[in-house]
Amino acid sequence: MKQDSSWRKVLDKLLPEFLAFYFSEIHQAIDFNKGIEFLDKELRKKHFLLELYRRGLSRETIVALYEFIGVLMALPEAKDEELHEEINQTSEEKQMSILAIAERKGLEKGLEEGREEGRLLAREVISDLLEIKFGGAGRKLFDSVEPRTDLEALRQIRTGLKQAQTVAEAEVLIRAHARARSENGQKN
Repeated sequence: MKQDSSWRKVLDKLLPEFLAFYFSEIHQAIDFNKGIEFLDKELRKKHFLLELYRRGLSRETIVALYEFIGVLMALPEAKDEELHEEINQTSEEKQMSILAIAERKGLEKGLEEGREEGRLLAREVISDLLEIKFGGAGRKLFDSVEPRTDLEALRQIRTGLKQAQTVAEAEVLIRAHARARSENGQKN
């Protein structure tokens, strides 16, 4: 007990300097302007370590600090085990949160790539349709289809081209879509 109160006196006076020297990453994560409130040793240790996890410190840093604080503030074995389990649970939750973010970003990227692939495929279908229906004139007309035309507009063009009987009808259709895009200020 005497060892704990001696350390507490030191930490009461020198905690910011102590952390800056030994744990600079932790020191940067703490707003010392809010003041320091020392709680009972079990709650103090638990709150401090869990807050550092929430602030994003690395697992290695937290483990090192956990071991260090364990020397300074020994807890009864049952309480120490309870704290260890809570820290592990917080770590797992944070890891799951990181995984969920990564999965969402991966899904978004996959969807975007799929849309782009669909758009390219639709352009290819339009090119083939123009060539099959109108030969060289159709190939030349395809050059007027904007490269960044969105997928829905490409679908509409394809549907309209199925009905077009002449190159002139196809040209009117493609130009109408280009005009609509420019009037709407669309870039995709």
